[in-house]
Amino acid sequence: MKILVAVDSSQFSEKALAKAVELAQKGGAELIALAVAEQPLDMGEIAVPVDLSAHYKAVAAKALDKAAEVAKSKGVALRPVLEGGSSPADNIIELAKKEGVDLIVTGSRGRTGLEKFLLGSVASKVVSHAVCSVLVVR
Repeated sequence: MKILVAVDSSQFSEKALAKAVELAQKGGAELIALAVAEQPLDMGEIAVPVDLSAHYKAVAAKALDKAAEVAKSKGVALRPVLEGGSSPADNIIELAKKEGVDLIVTGSRGRTGLEKFLLGSVASKVVSHAVCSVLVVR
């Protein structure tokens, strides 16, 4: 069995990771952690004139490092995957297809307010479009 857990720096991600590690530990599953270094949308003249991609990549890498530490502390091997993109849900769905994942574990929300309204819910999109089972952790 393969489990894919989506990680970022939110408390919701930490809960999802804990559940994914628990499931992998109990079932002897292969655990893959995905962090997406989000590419800010180009909004022309109102875009910030600073390249933030290095910052987002560092934040995603830190989330993966933390996930690996948590898994290791529970005796679970974790394979980290760092990708870039403007839609984390798309990255999650595509990696799950590519890897033949049996279960995706994600947090219930990582965005709030206007950001959630503009970009939609990652968990909702993953549930709607994934080709495998999805566990949304609250």
